[in-house]
Amino acid sequence: MCLERACQAGGDACAGLVLVGSAARLRVAPPVLATAAAAASPGGGPALPMDFAFAPGTAPEVLARYQATCQEVPAGSVLADWQACDAFDRRAALAAVTCPVLVLHGSDDLLTPPKHQGSLAGTLPQARRVEVEGAGHMLPWERPERVGAEAVDWVGQL
Repeated sequence: MCLERACQAGGDACAGLVLVGSAARLRVAPPVLATAAAAASPGGGPALPMDFAFAPGTAPEVLARYQATCQEVPAGSVLADWQACDAFDRRAALAAVTCPVLVLHGSDDLLTPPKHQGSLAGTLPQARRVEVEGAGHMLPWERPERVGAEAVDWVGQL
């Protein structure tokens, strides 16, 4: 079901949304797409290191667990994900999302920077924005307890 259909006024498909490290338009840097394409090509290339998605100072064991998980994902799937992100643009549909929305993001997010979070929250009719200081794009990996606490608190207020 489309986001805007799920949360239109009068609809009962959802009471609200929690968006974590998201944006209405997800542009991907050309070097990221090129690296993912090379890794997915016959003969392959090196996998894209994802350290840039985490805030500086993220615990090495968190990065290692994430990298180990990424090794299980086929390179073609990784490329398709990056391409889908690059094509994603729902800016025109935001006004139709009338349910409450929590926009949760990291202050050091390089993939969906805070200015994009501000734009997202500012466009949604019922948005609450929470910035997690010192966190990057991978909030569920970097600060799982904080993500859970913010979501539970927000849902409790609905």
